[in-house]
Amino acid sequence: RASRSLLGRGARDPDGFVRSQVAENQSVPPVLLTLLSVDADPRVRDAVAKVTRDPTLIERMADDKDHRVIVSLAYNP
Repeated sequence: RASRSLLGRGARDPDGFVRSQVAENQSVPPVLLTLLSVDADPRVRDAVAKVTRDPTLIERMADDKDHRVIVSLAYNP
């Protein structure tokens, strides 16, 4: 139930943990998931991989170099 403004600020927070929590929020808009899917921190990309339902984003993330991201994509329902 976080506001878009709060999620937007969190998606740009310098702390990777904060950004990963934003990615896992059920209210996060698709545009923020797309932004977070290319984050430098693999924890953030992993969080996106766990929750995204966008087949195009999943396909693009399948080239990620971090094994955690690949595993999360594989288990993404």
